[in-house]
Amino acid sequence: MKHLLLCLATACAVAAPVQAKTYGGFKPGKTFTFTVTARSSTKQVDLNPSVNVPVPAGVVKLGLGSKVRFTIGRKGQLEFKKSSFPYDSSGAEYVQYVRPPKNGLSQSGTIYKSKKGKPVGASLNFLKIITDGASRTVYAVDYQLE
Repeated sequence: MKHLLLCLATACAVAAPVQAKTYGGFKPGKTFTFTVTARSSTKQVDLNPSVNVPVPAGVVKLGLGSKVRFTIGRKGQLEFKKSSFPYDSSGAEYVQYVRPPKNGLSQSGTIYKSKKGKPVGASLNFLKIITDGASRTVYAVDYQLE
């Protein structure tokens, strides 16, 4: 009887579909491509008003109209243009990716989803802070993709 139950349990386990892990509804290996539709790059020194500037060194440079191919990595990370942001959290209409700050640079990205869970757009955000002891310079670079 034990042998019969063991065989039955093994057969059920083999027949049951294996669920692949998803991250915010996306399976590892999923790819999608969006086009950069807007870009903002500003610099603020201390409390002075921010001004538009070119994208600073150390931040991914994407031109308006350029296509960006995204891939969901095997650990759920968002990969693109030699960059990778770890999976952070998700909701019904978004998936958030955040790279912990390092050397004054904070990086994050959001993939927006339709009500059916399909990727429909993205935003990428970079914040670079430089201090010299007397002043603080903050660069903020934001990209919108559709």
